[in-house]
Amino acid sequence: MPPRRGLKTSPCDYLAAGGTWPEGPLADDAPNEARFAMEVGQRLKAHCDANSLSMNAVSRATNVHTQTVINLLAGRTWGDLPIIWRLEAGLGTLLWVNSDLCPEG
Repeated sequence: MPPRRGLKTSPCDYLAAGGTWPEGPLADDAPNEARFAMEVGQRLKAHCDANSLSMNAVSRATNVHTQTVINLLAGRTWGDLPIIWRLEAGLGTLLWVNSDLCPEG
C-alpha cells in the first residue's frame, strides 16, 4: 500500500526513542493519526490479553488475516475502517477512538 499523504509509512515510525508499540510513548511531534492508531492497538491488545486470545483466535472470530492482526498490534499498519469494523464486530468490543482524541472545533 502506498504511504498516506503526509504520514510516515507505519504508525510505529512515530515512537519516541525507546518506545514500544502500542504502549508508547510517541514522539512529541507525532500526528493525531498516530495517537489514534496507538489507542486502537492498546484497546485491541487489552481485549486480547483480558480474554486470553491468540492472534489465530482473533483471526477466526473476525475474518481478518492473522498477519494483519499482528501488524496492527505491532504498529506496522494503519488499519482501515473495514478491518476495524470486523475486529469490533467479531470480538464484541469497541476499538474505534472516541472524541477524547479529536481536536475541538
